[in-house]
Amino acid sequence: MEAFIDSCIALKNVIKPSMLYIICNDSILIEQFIEAFPDLPAIVATCGHDSQLISKLEQKKVSVKRIVETPTGSFDVLDQAKNLLLEACVEGIVDIRDRMLCILATNISACIAFDVRDVGIAKLKDAVKDRISIHLLSDVLDIAFSIAREGKEGAHFGALFVIGDTENVMKKSSQMIINPFEKHKIKDRKVSNPDNWHTIKQFAQLDGAVIINEKGIAVAAGRYIQINFAEIMKQSLDVDKGLGTRHLAAASISKDTKAISVVVSSSSNIKIYKDGLEIFSLDTI
Repeated sequence: MEAFIDSCIALKNVIKPSMLYIICNDSILIEQFIEAFPDLPAIVATCGHDSQLISKLEQKKVSVKRIVETPTGSFDVLDQAKNLLLEACVEGIVDIRDRMLCILATNISACIAFDVRDVGIAKLKDAVKDRISIHLLSDVLDIAFSIAREGKEGAHFGALFVIGDTENVMKKSSQMIINPFEKHKIKDRKVSNPDNWHTIKQFAQLDGAVIINEKGIAVAAGRYIQINFAEIMKQSLDVDKGLGTRHLAAASISKDTKAISVVVSSSSNIKIYKDGLEIFSLDTI
């Protein structure tokens, strides 16, 4: 492992990263990596359960992300490392300008350099900026990540969030049940407040969509989206074969309005649609 750490240091000296991202479950190795790069702010992604180590890392102001499983196959290492990095970016842990040195030490070892702007999030921000605030999208994605990772009582479920152009979205949809948000105060429906996320996640489990306006206020849940079957026949909706009505609804409402749709699948994938097209996809870990 000494030789691997030396090669990581050599790469660091070449690429001059601004942050270190360690994906590892071995407590001793994690400490060795942190000690080898004392000048770099660090993030550790682990499914280890060493509470003493986690406490020690947090005291050193190292961000710790708990994950379900670490990448294990040589073919999916790159994608999974990028996915973890994207989550960190959306959550505000890393900045779009950061250059990352990503060290993977599980049953395989890899050292990868990433410019955050090159792994998808910059393009996403550019794609939505004419429709909704990136901060609003970030808040909704935080909720989506939580649903994808945690589900309810260990069971994963799907959810659909439709953001912006609320007047037209409401015209293209109908209430399936009594709107559970109707009697809640505005302050209790703001998606920017993490204290409200539990309630929003609960209502997101209902059949139908959660509708969020441009100001970041959840206005309705349990909303049935009218799917534009004419657009399906024209094949103008970018929905992969095998995906269900939730994804069709997400693509359709983004085609018929200027809304942005965020859909979480029961398999923990997150997709974002604009103008009927998929503009972002992420498999959470």
